[in-house]
This record gives sequence, structure tokens and C-alpha cells, in this order.
Amino acid sequence: MGAFGQGNHNLSVADVDDDGKDEIIYGSCAIDDNGTLMYRTGLGHGDAMHVSDMNPDIPGLEVWTVHEETSAAYGYELHSAKDGTILWGTKTGTDNGRGMAGDIDARYRGFEMWSSSGAGTFSCTGTQISTSKPSINFRIYWDGDLQDELLDGTKITKCTGNGSSTLLTASNYEKSMSCNSTKATPCLSADLFGDWREELVLWSSTDSAKLVVFTTTVLTTHKLFTLMHDPVYRLGIAWQNAAYNQPPHTGFYMGDGLANVNMPDIYTPGFGKTKTKVESFHINSSVIYCSNGILKISSSESIHQVLVYSVLGNLIYSNNSIMKSVYLVTV
Repeated sequence: MGAFGQGNHNLSVADVDDDGKDEIIYGSCAIDDNGTLMYRTGLGHGDAMHVSDMNPDIPGLEVWTVHEETSAAYGYELHSAKDGTILWGTKTGTDNGRGMAGDIDARYRGFEMWSSSGAGTFSCTGTQISTSKPSINFRIYWDGDLQDELLDGTKITKCTGNGSSTLLTASNYEKSMSCNSTKATPCLSADLFGDWREELVLWSSTDSAKLVVFTTTVLTTHKLFTLMHDPVYRLGIAWQNAAYNQPPHTGFYMGDGLANVNMPDIYTPGFGKTKTKVESFHINSSVIYCSNGILKISSSESIHQVLVYSVLGNLIYSNNSIMKSVYLVTV
């Protein structure tokens, strides 16, 4: 009750009120985990929206969305994902059909956002930072930095601060095609291989039963867990089959660096209560076990040094003077 007329041609899912249960963000309204209306902005239907921590200086997640209703008080706006409070926006009086948000410019903290209608590109606080607008379709992590690249159809571009440069033209390979006509969306863009950059999945016009997968070849110095371990991102891949699919986003902001990113609990298949040995192809003289938070190293030679790093590359334990053949570490 109350959600009628407020839904989009897409949805997003996230725990927006920190109660450990997910809510459905459906454009101009949100449905609580118990199935009741959480809030409605009353701004009506739209074709595009994005949900993430777009403004890292305020608590919680935000929703960037555009509206088709010409009478809507805002043609594009940013609102709180928790309670629908409008943070900023502009009345356009038009059917604003497309909108995009992503961290494309490292000079500005938070996301940048723009839409088909409007005067250009804006910062997450609503300040206009450019009179021009990049492509208005998908975002993707492709190169080695922490900013988003842009995906439109079969082309990946990078904003340079003075225009853009093309990183990949996928249509040059296997006659790769995007989906849904003018929407030009991929079959899928997702971190499939687990290095936090994302793969691009298209289809081949020469054989419509064939999928063509593209992955970056750019090295990165940033260490991050696979994006699938972030619940907002993983759900973002799950709802890709919903109508006018929109690009997935993480539930955290990484543009300032990864030092403050919370490490999720990660469990790997085949390693748990019944299998504790850590296989290594690089250590021939030692055997490493891990069980219940205890790391045990047994070696045929004296162990001189033990360094333990998190998946993010942070040093979490160090001992440089061991000189034992068996050593226990509580991690």
C-alpha cells in the first residue's frame, strides 16, 4: 500500500537500515524486510537508478534516480536510501529517461552523477563540476586505479578530466553485441574471476548461443577481496535480470583508498573443519595448518620469520626472530 506508481523499471536490494535484513529499493519507494512500505518520495516512475555509498561524508547509502513524470518536483535527485530524504535535485519538467552515477573523477570525493536532462555533471553534494556529460549507461572497474570506468554498448572508456579515452572496443572481437536495443546493456558485467576488476559478458551476433567474456589485462597495485563478498554487490549481480538492468555497485566507497574498507569473513570451498592444511606450491620444507584462528607452521628447518597479511595486503602479524621448527600464531 502506497507503493503504486512509485516503482522503476529496475530495482536494487540492500540493508539500508542496518538491521541485518535487506530492503528492496524500487525507485521512488522502498519495501521493508517485512513486506511493508518503508517510505515513498512521491516522485513517480523512472527508468534508471543507482544505490551505493555515493557520499562517504554522510552515514548510510544513497539513491541516485531519474523520473519520467513531467510534473515531478525533481527530474533527477539524490536521496537517502534509509528514509527517502531528498539530499539534492533539480526539477526538469521533462521525461528524464537516463541517469548515471559513478566515481569517475578522483579530484572530487564521492561519486559523480549526471542524467539525460540537466546542465552537466555534478558532485555527490550537487555542485556542478562540468558542463559536459560522459556516456549515460553502465560503470565498470577495468584498469588499475580505484575509479570507475564507463561502459556503453560494447565500448569501455575512461574519463581523463579533459574528455575520455577508449580502453576497449569489444565489437572488434567475435562481433560482440550488447542487449536491449537502445539500452545497449551487457549480458552481464561482474567480478567473475575475483581480482575485484570486472569482466564484461556480451553475445556474438554470428552465433547467438555464444557468450563472449572480456577481462582486463591491466595490472593493479591495489589489493581487494573479490567484490562478490560485498552483499550489496552480490545482490546487484542477482537482480541484473530485472527489466532495464542497471550496473552493480558496492555498498562501500573505495575512491579514497582501501585502508578503511572492512574485511568480510571469507570461507573458501574445501577448506574448513575437515580440511585444515594450507596447500602451497612455493614452500617445500614446511607444512602450514590453520584451525580455529590458530596458524601452525611445522618445518624441517628452523623458521626464521613469519609475516601474515590480510587479503587487502595489510600486515597483521610479524615475528622476525623465531628460530624454531614448530611455530603457532593466533590470528
